[in-house]
Amino acid sequence: MKMPLKPAELAALLTGLSDQESGGARQWFWLELANAQPPAQATPRVRRLLLVLRLLGPSRLLPLLQQLGTPCLALYQAGYQSRIERWKSVLTDTLLGIGCVLAIAAGFGWQPASVQFALWLVCIGALLLAAWRSWRAPHAAAEFPAEEALPGAEASLGLTGMLLARGCAPSSAPRLVALLRSQPEQALPLLVAALPELVAPPMHGRWLRWRTMLVTWPGITLITSKINGYTHIPVNYLLSALVLVALLSLLRPARGPLLLVLGSWAGAGALAALARWI
Repeated sequence: MKMPLKPAELAALLTGLSDQESGGARQWFWLELANAQPPAQATPRVRRLLLVLRLLGPSRLLPLLQQLGTPCLALYQAGYQSRIERWKSVLTDTLLGIGCVLAIAAGFGWQPASVQFALWLVCIGALLLAAWRSWRAPHAAAEFPAEEALPGAEASLGLTGMLLARGCAPSSAPRLVALLRSQPEQALPLLVAALPELVAPPMHGRWLRWRTMLVTWPGITLITSKINGYTHIPVNYLLSALVLVALLSLLRPARGPLLLVLGSWAGAGALAALARWI
């Protein structure tokens, strides 16, 4: 388990988050939190973390940041949860497809080399079909016009200026910022209510799902293909099934999706065996 950051290290991390969010409300939010800490000390651990943050972004590293004691990470919770749900959905579909291929191969009694060919054929077909559907999908309309997405002049005045520009009372805005410095978690819901753009929105894009498939489909296909390349019937099918069931259990799916996947595997294998027998 990661050790929480020291106050000086936390100040350096918050300053780095502020720099990464440059041009938006979160830039000033993190800067106010950083100014409430002791003088920043960028230790080697913090420098490595900031490098990874620049590459991956805060929402991808939310569990790690929580372990390190970073406050107010609820700002990124929506984006993190959206990414987790997308990965679960794509991985479930991948397990469903590859499991059905293996079940059909087992039902027909295919040799391992034929199973490998079928796995990669279905993998390439699934990626091409998903790419075609993503290309055909309409672009999502922007929620706000481009000129409204740019920071206004009030952003140069910091968090207090942005609160005042949003209609916050002149007496309340400084108090909210002071509360953020002293009790961040208590101030967070009040600040989000006054300044909704503090919350990082989930990623949107017609190619997001396809990019996720570029990891899941070739990855699981490679694992099951290697199993079939180094083992013989029926060990190849048993080991492949164990791998798929283990991956499915990691997802902890609800009862409905779980029964759908298992039933599809069993049905595909049974139909293939019946066709072979007939």
